This record gives sequence, structure tokens and C-alpha cells, in this order.
Amino acid sequence: MNKLKSSTVLKWISGGLEAFWGFPIIGGTFVIGLAYTPLMLMFILHIITLIFSLIQDKKSAWKYTWNHYIRNCLDSNIRYAYAYFDCGVSND
Repeated sequence: MNKLKSSTVLKWISGGLEAFWGFPIIGGTFVIGLAYTPLMLMFILHIITLIFSLIQDKKSAWKYTWNHYIRNCLDSNIRYAYAYFDCGVSND
């Protein structure tokens, strides 16, 4: 049986609460009735979820994205350097 990651559970909780707050009458009543405190709590929950997601997904998606970006930048810079220095001018 697959065990859910804590970041996945936090994403579902955040999404469920966002859906609840999104209903105009029910969510609006709670938000205004509690003096906008739920919005501050959601902000904190989103930061915690982001941190957990970055920590747990760091080995897969985050690392791949940065390695891919750096490799492409280096490749393009090396190609540019070769094109710049190999312009057909001889040292004769």
C-alpha cells in the first residue's frame, strides 16, 4: 500500500480549506465573522505546505529543473563562446 507524503496531505488540506473559503456565503461569513483570522492561518498553512513540498520534492522535480536549466545555460554559453572565437579570423 502506498503511503501518502506529508506534503500531499497538506496540499489536500489547503485545497479543501480554500474550496470552503471560496463559497461566498458560507466562507465569507466565517472569514468576516472571525475578523479575517482564517486568512492569516491559511497564509501560514500555505508557507508550511510550500516548505514541506520543497523538502520532499527536492530530490526529484526541483533538482531536475535546476540541473536542466544550468546544463542548458552552460551549453548555450559554450556555443556562444565557440561562435565568437571561431569567427574565421586567422592569426597570420
